[in-house]
Amino acid sequence: MSSNNSRQLGLDAFRLLAALSVIFLHVGYYEGLPRIFGAEMRLSGRWAVPFFFMLSGFFSAPSLISDPNRIAHQSAKAFWVLIVSSLAMTPLLVWQLGLGDAAKKIISTEVLSQGTHFHLWFLSSLSFGLFVFFAMRIYGTNRSAMALVALSLGIMIFDAYYPNGRPFQTFSRYLMCFPFLYLGMLIRWKNLRLTLSAALGLTFLGVLLQNVEAYVLRELFDKSPFQFDFLIGTIPFATGAFFLAMQLPESPRLAVAARLGQKYSLGIYVFHPYFIYILTQGVPWNGRVYSLSIVPLTFVMTLLSLGIVFRYFPASERILAASRGDLQRLDDLQPFPPAFPDAEDD
Repeated sequence: MSSNNSRQLGLDAFRLLAALSVIFLHVGYYEGLPRIFGAEMRLSGRWAVPFFFMLSGFFSAPSLISDPNRIAHQSAKAFWVLIVSSLAMTPLLVWQLGLGDAAKKIISTEVLSQGTHFHLWFLSSLSFGLFVFFAMRIYGTNRSAMALVALSLGIMIFDAYYPNGRPFQTFSRYLMCFPFLYLGMLIRWKNLRLTLSAALGLTFLGVLLQNVEAYVLRELFDKSPFQFDFLIGTIPFATGAFFLAMQLPESPRLAVAARLGQKYSLGIYVFHPYFIYILTQGVPWNGRVYSLSIVPLTFVMTLLSLGIVFRYFPASERILAASRGDLQRLDDLQPFPPAFPDAEDD
């Protein structure tokens, strides 16, 4: 296999790891375990959503140059998946809130930005981010793209570091698409690489920096480490993980993980809250063992359920595959020019 195929396998395999990491974020506070352990579990999953954005940007980058209309089409597909996923999550919404409150949420404007369940904000943000970059490719400049990325990062950092709560929590999280989509595009255009040791070092640096930030913010402003969606350390954490995925050596196990990641990662992201709810509300377990087991149980149950659904309802797999961002495989991975016509003049 070529090195390009090896990179493809690594990135697809890391989809599966990222989907598992999202479950770490959504399980809750890990009752029965020391609070610091629960905080570490959640911090360890912060790289996942930025990684998904970077992956979409990486695969979308060539089309933004050669055929921008494909990016608009991809944006529309992501929004379509948001609609379908919202419909699929509606029973859980009714189950959790009751019919009246669920109906109020469904008809609210909030549903456009996060669907019928809070975690679906990723699909809305992805659709919006792709559309904005498409519009900037047609009408804008490289300066406007860089300004948007810088402004988004500034708001995200301000929100995380603000002493009294998080004034822009939902808004700053939604803006996450811009810096990480663009970062993924830059990695593709510039054909950037890190060695395996450098990628591991960058990942470790991100993990360490996130922990230092969380500790300092807790000591200075009494901020809970459970509440962060983004910290400065998230940037090297997610970026290091992305480069690490591209450097994994080929192996049969990697190929299996890659097939599972490509096929099931988005489905795991969308549907895992059902199994978290069942395990936390419907199973009379408690204590330390249960808190440790809920993440792998949720992951395995979601994966097996999707396997059954995809086998007997193959159309569901095609729908979920629509927004993965695989607009171009790595069969001809070459450096690409900058995103916007005037980029070389900046």
